[in-house]
Amino acid sequence: MAAERTNREKYFQTIARFVLTQRRSSLLLTPHEIYLIDRWLSQEIPLRVVLDGLQRAVDYWQVKKKPRRSFSLVKVERFVLAAYQAYRERQLGKSRRGLSSEKTGGSPVKLRQIIAPFVHPHQKRLTTLGPYFREALAVLNQDEVDEAGLEEIDEKIDRQLVMLATAEEREQVMAELQATLSIKSKQKMRQLVDRALAKYLRHKFKIPYCSPYLY
Repeated sequence: MAAERTNREKYFQTIARFVLTQRRSSLLLTPHEIYLIDRWLSQEIPLRVVLDGLQRAVDYWQVKKKPRRSFSLVKVERFVLAAYQAYRERQLGKSRRGLSSEKTGGSPVKLRQIIAPFVHPHQKRLTTLGPYFREALAVLNQDEVDEAGLEEIDEKIDRQLVMLATAEEREQVMAELQATLSIKSKQKMRQLVDRALAKYLRHKFKIPYCSPYLY
């Protein structure tokens, strides 16, 4: 029991230290950031995988010249989830072949392979996403890949996913947020629910990201 508590504290403290160092701030994490860390822990996402995703987010922040103080777990959660997805795929490859999977990163070739099936998704519910992935393939076929354009496509896909969410899915996500967060602003809660919905549906249907920064 004591060891479990120690591991939990290490998990929270290490991530908090990473974020606050990046922000160059002594401020505490927000309730939503604490909620995210708790969820990653409950999902058993290894600490090193979380840190790998956060480091990719830092690299992205630097390339885009975003202010360090704007770095937030809410804004970079998709980097962590993408790192976890890549980790799970590597583990699956090891169990199937008994060999380590070769890390391909977010190369245009790899991204095209991942994205192509979603131009014509098997799930009829996701057919409206096809044009966005077709647009992403066109970008990835260019000699110079427009990475900012791919990030914008990811945002379009997230907005479309929110529109596709059922009332039951929205209620489920809202209940989970309300159980862990105390937010009085309806607008703020709606924004959080929309972000959580997009991530939930990406995970549910294994919908890939288009941005190479997320791999």
